[in-house]
Amino acid sequence: MQNYYLGTISDILRNLERAMSYGSLEPYDLVSNQWSAYVRRVKQYMLINQTEDELKVPLLLSAVGDATYSLMSNICSPIHPEDLRFDALIRLMTEYLEKPEKHHTEIAERHVFRQRRQRSDESLVDFLESLQRLARNCNFGTMLKENLRDQFISGMADRNMRSKLFGEKNIQYPEAVALALAMERSAKSLTYDPYGGNPPQYPPPQNQIYPQIYNPANAPPPGQPANYPAGQQPYPYQPGFSYPYQGQPGIAPSAPGLAQTAPPAAFSYAGYPTVTPQPGYGPAVEWVPSSPQTAASLSDRAVVAGYEGHDGSPLWAIRAHFQGDLIPGKLPIKHRCAYVPWGGKENAVNNIEVCCARPERIRWIESRNGSVPPNAVVAGNTSNGEPLYIGRAKHEGSLTPGKVHPSHKNMYISFAGKEIPHNTYEVLCTI
Repeated sequence: MQNYYLGTISDILRNLERAMSYGSLEPYDLVSNQWSAYVRRVKQYMLINQTEDELKVPLLLSAVGDATYSLMSNICSPIHPEDLRFDALIRLMTEYLEKPEKHHTEIAERHVFRQRRQRSDESLVDFLESLQRLARNCNFGTMLKENLRDQFISGMADRNMRSKLFGEKNIQYPEAVALALAMERSAKSLTYDPYGGNPPQYPPPQNQIYPQIYNPANAPPPGQPANYPAGQQPYPYQPGFSYPYQGQPGIAPSAPGLAQTAPPAAFSYAGYPTVTPQPGYGPAVEWVPSSPQTAASLSDRAVVAGYEGHDGSPLWAIRAHFQGDLIPGKLPIKHRCAYVPWGGKENAVNNIEVCCARPERIRWIESRNGSVPPNAVVAGNTSNGEPLYIGRAKHEGSLTPGKVHPSHKNMYISFAGKEIPHNTYEVLCTI
């Protein structure tokens, strides 16, 4: 029988200590710009685990992750990172990462950009913001949006979503972002129900803070016109309205500031006079009180109505009280601000309600000249009771939500400080 010498008790304990490690090291996130902090953690890990000098470089290279190791290899070329001593490698990386204006090259920056992948716990919005930061030093020039589109799609974690976007012929950057966000939100709505329903469902409205703005009981019978005040001609696209405002030819501001004819008790759809409007207070659409700073908690339910033209970030549909009106508008959730169009201007608002709906219960239908289709979502009203609807229109590369004002024969968006009219648009409708 062969005998094995295990050494003294001290030797055995020392070997056991070496086999055990205290704590853990996560891969370094190149986007975080926290290299010095990461190095301090590595040194503390090595200290508590009594890492010998010859093992420090292998430990570091094993911990930093694939993307950082690739960057290290580019910086150290033509030699390899493992050929350097620990202190020299740390010094080289620190100088590179913390003095980018001196050492970052276009090729290295683009390499890091193309290595970026969406993490499993990372939203598409956060992933896109990371890509935009990485692209700043890549010098893409006029090809910026094309490169952002390509990396956004190829780097997303959901393979089914990526395959669908690969199949979209000639899709542009803003459209790709909007479609991906819509698919992400749709997937969340099918798998997550904050109200505990099975299948998921939203609760009935809870004491709406705004009064009902349309009472179908007061509507005239189908096919019969509304009663107009004596001596007044009805506005051609909105029964019961006659605005004497004389402003800029072809454009009627949403708040002319002149006395207006009192509306009848009920409204018909402009262009659809025999259709009874459907209020937006049923289970298909819910308005949730919030603010631009806290609305992100509603990302699993909010209606993504469009996108910004300059960065593709999402625009949500909201409404808010302003100057006596209840007005549909937009919430650029990335920038934590909200706006409504009124009086020729883009007006910032803080006390808002976010439009929330399950994607299978709503759709967008094209319309024009102030008309709205059946089942258009009633989202607000003027101070004299005229209903306002949620619309959206393309403008300078953006797809921006706003208000449809039937009596003005226009849909209005807030954009670059102004209230912009559109006579061709899409209207949010329930299914």
